Amino acid sequence: MKIQFTGKQYVGLIKSTIGSVDNRANNIVTYRDIERASVDFYATMRDYYRQRRQRQVEDRNSVSAELPDF
Repeated sequence: MKIQFTGKQYVGLIKSTIGSVDNRANNIVTYRDIERASVDFYATMRDYYRQRRQRQVEDRNSVSAELPDF
């Protein structure tokens, strides 16, 4: 069995990591404001994540419902 390395795995990992760092850098002021204003930073971030995820699920369902039957 011959295994070949193409480097695609590393490209995906690097792209994802850079995207995460870029997102954090773009929102650092917002994260700091949330941290200062919240009693429990972890619980607040978890709640924001759940709200964002719920909006994503709702948007996906509304878009797919409008597609025609093929």
